[in-house]
Amino acid sequence: QTYFDTPGNYRITWTYTDQIGNTTTQEQQVELLPADNFIPDNLSLSLCDEDTDPIFNLKLIENNLPKASYKYYASLLDLQNNIEIQNPQQYIYNASQPNFYIRGTLENGCESSNRIDLNIESRPQINELQINLCDAQNMGYVNYDLTHLQNKISSNEIKYY
Repeated sequence: QTYFDTPGNYRITWTYTDQIGNTTTQEQQVELLPADNFIPDNLSLSLCDEDTDPIFNLKLIENNLPKASYKYYASLLDLQNNIEIQNPQQYIYNASQPNFYIRGTLENGCESSNRIDLNIESRPQINELQINLCDAQNMGYVNYDLTHLQNKISSNEIKYY
């Protein structure tokens, strides 16, 4: 037996003996690919929710990952024992275990796994603000650019419709 631990191209020789004792030997070129951790460290999913049982769609993390087949696990032990989360689109957050594990398999068979942290963010606080405007022309409306008040309303991103 031969073990390779360095990526590269290797020429190997292998021998096969069939059931009646015929033996053949062959040389073959083999490429050992580097271990590729295509699921990077320090990934997280955040949810703006203050409910008692926030629900995450774990599959959203795939937007930040390469195309692969992904499976989800509630703990490292579940990952090691291949016990998958049955409904990753409706994963109920558990504050005592604020993360999950993911395993991905690329088309070439390479696998990668890692822990993903789950974060619960507070809803943005919007300060009440009273604006007094004067309809000097009695038209029934006044044009006003709300972007001038954005820093008084909130420190978060605001969209106007």
